Amino acid sequence: MKLHQIEYFLAIEKYQSFSTAALEINVSQSTLSQQIAALEKELGVHLFVRHNRNVYLTRAGQEFLICAQNIMREVAKAQELMQKYSSCERGLLRLGLLPAFMHVSIKDLIVKFTTTYKNIEIIYHLDDTDSLLEQIRSRKIHLAFVSAPFAGEFEVDFYPIINEYLVLLVNLNHPLAQKARVDILDLDGENLLLHKVNSTIYKTLKNAFKKAGINFRPVAETDNVDLIRTFVENNLGVSLLGNQIAQNLLTAKITTVPFFETIHLQSGLAVPTSFSAASMIPPITKTFRDFTLKELAK
Repeated sequence: MKLHQIEYFLAIEKYQSFSTAALEINVSQSTLSQQIAALEKELGVHLFVRHNRNVYLTRAGQEFLICAQNIMREVAKAQELMQKYSSCERGLLRLGLLPAFMHVSIKDLIVKFTTTYKNIEIIYHLDDTDSLLEQIRSRKIHLAFVSAPFAGEFEVDFYPIINEYLVLLVNLNHPLAQKARVDILDLDGENLLLHKVNSTIYKTLKNAFKKAGINFRPVAETDNVDLIRTFVENNLGVSLLGNQIAQNLLTAKITTVPFFETIHLQSGLAVPTSFSAASMIPPITKTFRDFTLKELAK
């Protein structure tokens, strides 16, 4: 019995599909089938039964599942114990990031980390909050800078870094640019260029418009803040952004206007929650997390 055969077995049980499991663990379906057949031959039992397009565990497979999970927990525990003796001064870190964060202080933190840990390579995954949290859950990335609030189902620890308030980004020739402050009622029927941060904030804004009884009219939703700046510069709409990001988008043609009622936004670092030895946080994730928290404490 080989360790990778157990991993293959667990992947098939998880997805109830040979094809999906093969894609997830990046092997061919034929290789997966051959390895499972070899495992079943060694054990002398059938582990799966096929039904239509799905596969299910046999009674023997259900018993073996418990053993397989225990084996992988012990393997993870052994790896964690041994990693305590290894250095995290080098390695590959997959870091999730909202594109707009390169316009705020988070970019300085990343630059300082890369200067401190020259032998750690970072691969950046740029996406919206919901997608980044899903990638953390599926272990495609180590951790991510995201915006709150978000659904609690993602099982992450969240460390706040940036506290902002919502402002209106508007062309200087737009009537709203002449106001000292705007109310949500002022946005009735306006072409809204929404910053694609996460679905929770989008729903919050939509509900606020509905509650006020006014027309919610988003004409674009993008994570590209440079595109938002171009739209506003050409007076094609107005945008709702956090004040720190908006401040970095100002030009001779653009200004910001605060709201009468302060609408708070928060961004920070999302790290996968560790519940057991089987879900221990990789050392390189801890290195980046601890570095970030240390910098925030200064």
